[in-house]
Amino acid sequence: MLTAAIVLIAGGLVVSWLGQKAAVGNLDRNWVVGIRIPSTLASDEAWDAGHRAAGRILILAGSAPIIGGALMLVVGWGRDTLAATIALVACGVLVGLVLISGRVADRAAKAVTVS
Repeated sequence: MLTAAIVLIAGGLVVSWLGQKAAVGNLDRNWVVGIRIPSTLASDEAWDAGHRAAGRILILAGSAPIIGGALMLVVGWGRDTLAATIALVACGVLVGLVLISGRVADRAAKAVTVS
């Protein structure tokens, strides 16, 4: 369980860090990380607009596994079923918010492409 909590916290920190970089426009278009959908890949301007729009949601998405990992350590220690439930909920919130951020980025990127 300790390993799972550490992995959740580390993953959440990475997502939040990338969200922060995206929100302030410091995540350049690349082939490794970011919201990689056709609308955001259309141009540097679309990439920037999409990521700026979705950045705060990504920060929030990253906080879910951070909180989940901490809860696993505090509340779920020695209670495997509870710890697993916390991990699943945290991952579900992460995935849901990442999907929402993708939709937000898509709309913002398309608005730049159309303009």
